Amino acid sequence: MERTIKPAALKPVFAGKHLIDVRRAADRDASPEQLPGAAWHDPEKLAEWAGSLPKDKEIVLYSATSPAPCRCSRSTCTSTATTWTSAPGPAPTSTPS
Repeated sequence: MERTIKPAALKPVFAGKHLIDVRRAADRDASPEQLPGAAWHDPEKLAEWAGSLPKDKEIVLYSATSPAPCRCSRSTCTSTATTWTSAPGPAPTSTPS
């Protein structure tokens, strides 16, 4: 199985989606590159930013070095790229330890 995805293959997959880099701060500091159009959000502060996510777009969370450490009522982010559609409901109130 090939484990490399070329940028040209990702571009149409991520088109129109809200991209979020959820690498830990130390991982991001060590390698600040990110996908074009992505915003970094500190996974340790999930409760602070989860409520501001768009409700009308699919959301792609990614972590380049390890599984994203965030979990919420809408999804469990355990892969290096997870998509979910934001839906009305309570925002997460804490991150896992």
